[in-house]
Amino acid sequence: MEKKICIFFVNWENPGGVEKRARTLYKVLSKKYTVNLLTYDILPKGKAQSASKDLIWWIKFRKFVKNIFFLRKKIKNYDLVICFSQFPALISILTSKKHVFVKTGSSFYYRDSTVFSKLYWAWFLQPLIYFFTSAIVPASPHLIPKLIKSTYLSKKVKYISGLVDLEKLNSEYNFEQTPNHIEKIGNYICLSSALSGHKGIIQFIKLYKKYLEKYLTKDPMKLIILGDGPLLNTCKSLCSSLQIHWGENMFEFPNSSPMIYFLGFCDNPIFYIKNSKLFVFPSFYEGLSNQLIEALYCNVPVIATNCPGNKFLIDSINTDLTDKESPIMLLPPLNSTKSEKIWVNAINEISEGIPFETLATRQECLSKFSVSSNSKKWISLVDKLL
Repeated sequence: MEKKICIFFVNWENPGGVEKRARTLYKVLSKKYTVNLLTYDILPKGKAQSASKDLIWWIKFRKFVKNIFFLRKKIKNYDLVICFSQFPALISILTSKKHVFVKTGSSFYYRDSTVFSKLYWAWFLQPLIYFFTSAIVPASPHLIPKLIKSTYLSKKVKYISGLVDLEKLNSEYNFEQTPNHIEKIGNYICLSSALSGHKGIIQFIKLYKKYLEKYLTKDPMKLIILGDGPLLNTCKSLCSSLQIHWGENMFEFPNSSPMIYFLGFCDNPIFYIKNSKLFVFPSFYEGLSNQLIEALYCNVPVIATNCPGNKFLIDSINTDLTDKESPIMLLPPLNSTKSEKIWVNAINEISEGIPFETLATRQECLSKFSVSSNSKKWISLVDKLL
């Protein structure tokens, strides 16, 4: 009898790394197995921008309780369920015979997470999933707690470094031409991220205000923010309170140009990234960031926080890079006046620096995170579990 596999993930309005990895894994496994995608809609349409963190958690909990029996019925006939977040993983271990927990998210480690949510994750849900799941696949080694690494549960951990579709990235990178509206705004900073608390967006907007105040007479770079999420309206209100002119559409301002553009979720952010003067990634905590990989692929200068996920990614490719590559800076998170000064000086240094050569070295180095490098590892893991 043919084995059936289900890939189960949470469906947000703002598709991010989890959905990309889930859909890429679906393509990989569909070549050999019968695979279905099961998405779990957390928020009602239109709630992503306005919902607070506490409201999102409460909605998730209520929907989970309401739909647990329906979802269990849906997945009980599968031979293997691959889950991309904690709620699907919990449903899976209560229902299916074999299951894989793909640990990509990092929001539970964020410094502003509530005490209750941290206890819920650290002392209830995480041990439960780790104990009963068949295998754990972390996006990055730091996502596995030291306590787990020192126990027999470490045998369940399978390190498969990414599933980045480099062929698709290459196609987008080479196909897109620079639109006229991009050329008109001049030099700009690009920030591509979900607009949620642990991504550091609020802190970077405040930092950007300080950058404008310090370098306003030097034709400062503008800021393009790509992404959607619960903090979108908060970010806009912050810009207004800081008296930063912002807009949502590059075509609406023929006479006056905003300094910050909120362009929302973008299916193909590559042409915004590759034409930027600088890509910034101020996240407080990360797994393995698709957005940072896209920026590295485009060979633009990068400033990112030195959180474990970013450091793992940069350290993995740094040994193969040349001195001619555009700079990659890992700086402290934006949680102090000292770190803010470091960031402002680094941004100005890159804005006034000599342009770097565009080399393909970074693209070659990223191959270790590609579909072609890791698809066999996934198929081998699934074969063993089936």
